[in-house]
Amino acid sequence: MKYIKLYENFLNEAENPEGMMLANDLEKAMLSNFRNVSYQMNGKNDKYYDYKNGYVGVSNRYQTDDWSWLDPKRAKILQNCNISGMYIKASVTYYEVISNASPKEAMGGIGVAGVDYINNYKSFNLSNPRKSNISKEIKDWIRFSQKQPLNDDLIRRILQFWKPSTANYKTINTRDQGIGRHASTHITKSYDKAYVIKDLNIAFGKTEEETENIIKNHFFFKKDRLDFDWKQGVMIVGGTYTEVWD
Repeated sequence: MKYIKLYENFLNEAENPEGMMLANDLEKAMLSNFRNVSYQMNGKNDKYYDYKNGYVGVSNRYQTDDWSWLDPKRAKILQNCNISGMYIKASVTYYEVISNASPKEAMGGIGVAGVDYINNYKSFNLSNPRKSNISKEIKDWIRFSQKQPLNDDLIRRILQFWKPSTANYKTINTRDQGIGRHASTHITKSYDKAYVIKDLNIAFGKTEEETENIIKNHFFFKKDRLDFDWKQGVMIVGGTYTEVWD
């Protein structure tokens, strides 16, 4: 027990005050710029011991489902389609020296989590901890991120956060057949789920046809029968219909 206590004292003497300051700055910056901020899993003072090189890496990782990474127009479209917020993720890792190793520069950054990547990623400038301004860098990142198009990785992730509508859709695809007053209407007999798609193509930066193909090829919907009614702004999953004339 005596040796363990001595080792703990040694690690405490090697604490990095500037690194701890950066971790505090990140927390303050996240709380002041976003809502619903929380630690990622095991994200508080998560330590990695690199005995070979003489360092302890200390990471603080935060996340938020705030919509500010996307411009208000596209964010509003996705929210109206009943799509939950994507996770902004930010972190700072600083290093404590546990041997005769030279001090190591802290690192960190911010981005939006997709399926396979952290998108719109920007690294923080932490080369001089006492002059760094993480809050300003986050504000600059928000402006940068809002100008970026939605790439394939983000679109796939968005579709995973898409929830069905609770509204009852009884008719879709009213069509004028060009024979006087007569028009046909598809009446929904039954369907499994319905999703709002109004202006979803605009948010994706795609045509309606391109958006349909993206949805049809997503693993959530690959096995489903899908019917798209862009006029009413709804996609029916697993529906059966009958055609009625006025």
